[in-house]
Amino acid sequence: MDVPVVVNGEELRGESIDRVNPSATERVVARMSCATGAHAERAVQTAVNAFGGWRDRDMAERAKLLDRLGELLERDRFEIAALQTLEVGKPWAEADADVAEAIDFCHYYARQAMAELAPRPMGNVAGEDNRLFYEGRGPTVVIAPWNFPTAILCGMSVAALVSGNPVIMKPAEQSSAIAYTLYQRMREAGIPDDVVQFLPGIGEEIGPVLVEHPEVAQVAFTGS
Repeated sequence: MDVPVVVNGEELRGESIDRVNPSATERVVARMSCATGAHAERAVQTAVNAFGGWRDRDMAERAKLLDRLGELLERDRFEIAALQTLEVGKPWAEADADVAEAIDFCHYYARQAMAELAPRPMGNVAGEDNRLFYEGRGPTVVIAPWNFPTAILCGMSVAALVSGNPVIMKPAEQSSAIAYTLYQRMREAGIPDDVVQFLPGIGEEIGPVLVEHPEVAQVAFTGS
């Protein structure tokens, strides 16, 4: 599998790394392009520009996209789990459970967002219309581990997305192909190109650019 860097829907290439099956190291599972600092900067600026429109998009529409993503992951559940067994050596039962957890995250955050984040009236004062509402904070960097390669990356990303935050996904180098399957289904679900960016690569090289960037509003790291 070819795993590109993707910024605003455009596939980009950098120095490549072969990802091999840990149980059969002679077998190349994926060829990962490594994002550069320039790619990271471009991804952040894309997310900054997308923020206003995504923040103001109707909550129900964002939740519907999460439900659609969950349906696509369910459709391709066994394919994604099989890739986990090849790229990171997950036993089948654990790989399938990881994908199932990602599906649950999509539907859970869609429901919880509508229940907890949707605008609601406050008080009952004659002549006043007071409402409580929440809005996104801004570009969100999601840095995920390899050991739960679909579930954690998906959970942190969809929570940020449904809350109105554009996302920059930085998967672990060891699970970049698995992460790319998630990104592809996000695009298929209808999440806009400028709202989710995909930056595989060496964490020590692009991580500091992302987490120290003054226009990044928040960072979700591993299980945080």
